[in-house]
Amino acid sequence: MATVQPHVAAAVARPVLVLGMGATGASCARHFAARGTPAWFADTRAAPPGLEAIRRAMPAAGLLPGAMPDTVPPGVESIVVSPGVDLGLPVLADAHRRGIRVRGDLDLFAACCAAPLLGITGSNGKSTVTTMVGLMLRACGWPVAVGANLGTPALDLLDAGIKAYVLELSSFQLERSAALELAAAVVLNLAPDHLDTHGDMAAYAAAKARIYARCRVAVVNRDEPGLAAMVPAGTHRLSFGLGEPGAGQFGLLAGAGGEWLALGTQRLLPVSALGTSGRHNIANALAALALVHALEADLELAAAALREFRGLPHRMQLVAENDGLRWVDDSKATNVAAAVTAIGGVEGPLVLIAGGDGKGQSFEALAAALRLRAATAILIGRDRGQMAAALDGACAVEL
Repeated sequence: MATVQPHVAAAVARPVLVLGMGATGASCARHFAARGTPAWFADTRAAPPGLEAIRRAMPAAGLLPGAMPDTVPPGVESIVVSPGVDLGLPVLADAHRRGIRVRGDLDLFAACCAAPLLGITGSNGKSTVTTMVGLMLRACGWPVAVGANLGTPALDLLDAGIKAYVLELSSFQLERSAALELAAAVVLNLAPDHLDTHGDMAAYAAAKARIYARCRVAVVNRDEPGLAAMVPAGTHRLSFGLGEPGAGQFGLLAGAGGEWLALGTQRLLPVSALGTSGRHNIANALAALALVHALEADLELAAAALREFRGLPHRMQLVAENDGLRWVDDSKATNVAAAVTAIGGVEGPLVLIAGGDGKGQSFEALAAALRLRAATAILIGRDRGQMAAALDGACAVEL
């Protein structure tokens, strides 16, 4: 338990308590320092990664590394909760009992920006789509800022010259913030992930669905019909999918040279011209086009920008090829659905190196995918034994 020193608390007036001293906490320190807002910072880690950045930004801040306080420090008027912080902490229960406001960094961000916000979430593909949208809007001549869960924390993006913000949003960020007013939002897909934190799929889905609560345009993946139920009645919708699109929707049309990305009957770009491969990246491109269209940007310029996008590091990235072997880094595939997609995107005999934290997932779908292949799984990390049991009989397994 951390204790609060009275003489420190007395030195500040109406401060904010920030829980978490990582990248988000450091961005809060810079934000509050620029506005003259005093703050406390707490973290369970004795040497959190943002500690020195917080000290530089706010030398007079109250710092509690190594343990979270059980109660709200004296004088604190609100609390900002970083995405990785447990919502069941005693200090948050104390805040709720006392009527002290609890919010996320996205609430601070949204209160300070006037430009439209695009929100992107999903179990897989959100970093790719976020990056695609940023590139496409820049190709249209728009000054944009890209970040939040991807790269730069949201508060560090604030700039009066920005015409649109493109935000990757995790379930943790959405759960810790009030409903954001978004110009357009998308849940790309939904598969089991972070169940060790959320508890079950219903809670995980509910966190993701918050992205649609106050959006102007809801972009919906029609290849996953269950996602449409997340959108509030009366919200304008755009859909995307790998089938033929209806009027005003995004999909694939046959044309010269094969399939084309299309809006209704308007062909925008041949699939063969995309700089990325795989059906999942076609879906990502269609989702990105729908988000850009929601801002009424130039679709032809936006689509052309997709020719230059080669994908992100650690996402089906070819890193070496020798002696007939192709080494592919897909280490950002941190859930079963992403791994199954990756397996389906390569041909020939397969060696899968996988493991780590299973996050409460079932490995049945992974076993089914490997059962169809000439495959060997080399398993590493904490849950390798659990994975080995699930894959027994589906493929050769090495520990």
